Amino acid sequence: MPERLSKIQELDIATSAANGDPQAREHLIIAHAGLVQANATEICRKYNCWDRLNDLVSEGNVALIKAVDNFDPGKGVRIATFAWLRINGAMIDYLKKNVFKGEVELDTDEKETDMPYEQLDTRLSVLSALKELNEREREVITLYYFKELSTKEVAEHLNYSVGTIKAILYRARAKLQEVL
Repeated sequence: MPERLSKIQELDIATSAANGDPQAREHLIIAHAGLVQANATEICRKYNCWDRLNDLVSEGNVALIKAVDNFDPGKGVRIATFAWLRINGAMIDYLKKNVFKGEVELDTDEKETDMPYEQLDTRLSVLSALKELNEREREVITLYYFKELSTKEVAEHLNYSVGTIKAILYRARAKLQEVL
C-alpha cells in the first residue's frame, strides 16, 4: 500500500506532474488509487450493486487519471479532495446510465423501486451545487460530509482552528441551501 503523502510532498510531486514529469504523474495516481476502491465499495454498499464493482473501479481509475492530469497544485486544495469529487461523480454517472437501462439489477427490499434513482439524483444535485462554493469551502464540506471527518479532524487536516472550520461550514451550508 502506498504511503500517504504529506501536503508538502504532494505539492512538490503535483507541481512536477503539472510540468510534464510522467514519473510524478504516475506517483500521484498510485498514491491515490485507494480512493477509487474506497469509493467503489462505498457506492456498492449504498446502492447494492456489487456485481458492478469492477466496472465502478474502472470508471474511477479513469476519473482519477483525468483528475491528476487536470489538477492545479497552485489552487491550495489537496489532490485527494479534488480527485474524490471526480471519482465519485464518474461512478454515479456510470450507475445512472447503466442501472436504469437494465444493465444492473439492484437487489433491494424496499417497495419503492425508484428510490435509488432519487438518491443518485439528489447526490448529483449536491455535487453540482458544490461548484458554487469556493475551493476552501468545498474542501471543508467534502472532508466533513463525504469523508465523514469530525470538525476537529478537518481542522487538523487543513491546519485551521475548529472555530474557523465551523464558520466555513456555516457559510458553505447557507450557500448550498440557496442553490438547492
